[in-house]
Amino acid sequence: MDGSVLLTPLQKLLEFFQKDRHHKDAQKDAALLAVSEAINATLKYEEESGGQKGFDRAQEYKLSQLWSDASVKVRHISRDLSRRLGEKTEYWADKLEWAPSELVERKIRLVEIRQAFRDLLRDA
Repeated sequence: MDGSVLLTPLQKLLEFFQKDRHHKDAQKDAALLAVSEAINATLKYEEESGGQKGFDRAQEYKLSQLWSDASVKVRHISRDLSRRLGEKTEYWADKLEWAPSELVERKIRLVEIRQAFRDLLRDA
């Protein structure tokens, strides 16, 4: 049996796995960028608002959308973080009316989200 007969299917299999790997890497990159964008926009907003609730509801809705986008994209990497980012989405949409203890319990304070982001970045 000619070795080239086996080579073509193996090459196709290798190409498939390379494309799959590239696709997964692209998904991870998109997720990490989305989380980073949401973190940075939130930090900027918190600095500008001085911690005042309802400072700019239009901007808070934009932050909610950024967290939602990050939640969807990160689901390929971490279901737990995706869930937490989804809760962060609700927090911003709900006029920031959650008790501080609820933020701690759900692990959605910015400090915890930033640590989870660093962990993902390290492991990516």
